Amino acid sequence: MGAAPGASAQLGGGTAALGCASLRSGGALQLDGGALLGARDVQLQAGALLAVGAGHVELAQQWSVDAAASVTLTTGRVERKDASPGCPAVGAVGQLLPGTAPPPAQPVVIPTPPGGGASPGTAQVTIAAVDAGGAAAALPPGCTVMQLAITHAIPPGAPANASFPLGALRFAAQGCPGATLQVNVTYPSSLAGLALQKHGPYDTGTPQPQTGWFTPPNLQVNGTTVTYTVTDGGDGDGDARAGFIADPFAPMQLLAAPGPGGPAAIPTLNEWGLLLLSALAALLGARRLRPAPRRFD
Repeated sequence: MGAAPGASAQLGGGTAALGCASLRSGGALQLDGGALLGARDVQLQAGALLAVGAGHVELAQQWSVDAAASVTLTTGRVERKDASPGCPAVGAVGQLLPGTAPPPAQPVVIPTPPGGGASPGTAQVTIAAVDAGGAAAALPPGCTVMQLAITHAIPPGAPANASFPLGALRFAAQGCPGATLQVNVTYPSSLAGLALQKHGPYDTGTPQPQTGWFTPPNLQVNGTTVTYTVTDGGDGDGDARAGFIADPFAPMQLLAAPGPGGPAAIPTLNEWGLLLLSALAALLGARRLRPAPRRFD
């Protein structure tokens, strides 16, 4: 199967099964969300365009793209696998090109606070990879988010005057060696007055990293949306295993300390302190009642 230079074809969202024939194209081919299956080899010559979009390309053996050719994807994929019993895969099987669009946002319910009351609502969470330009992209092949929740189980070490009205976001991913993931959270209420903190190990400039709460890398705030990054084995990754990422994050509300003239705690005395104070008061009272000595001139 082939397309001459300058030719154009559209799959129209359907499926084309090549039966182990090879695709060699110098023109433009648009899948329109469809699937191109069962190819032995796919060769894109100079000037060719393969618009996979949200579609799917499967080949068994050679994937060859000229430097002057172009392949575009959004949520689609190109992968190598056995095309048929008579057309076995040659080379590593699996995705050759994952889609570049980030995964869709996931709704995550914020549970009712421990003290009672209504749930603050539902947050929208997207966990994506970061492409060379710093934009959100599809997760790398094999990188999977296994857990995603907002809870009121708060990691230790928070300031004594901190509360967590929107809970703590926790997610766990695996199969992500060396990956940098971008976390995007849109909360159902204002973040005004809240400290946005992440928990985990972080570099303090000493040989031994410290574990605790800190401002996450690349933090950005836009209205009620928070964006930050976490890298496998980097600051804030709570799982020391290579390829595994664990990430707690939470907006903190810090109660203000009393200002000048404001209410403050009054120190109390224990029983022995009260006895000592009483004895001192009695001694001072006795000295005041003692008559002054008479003078004789």
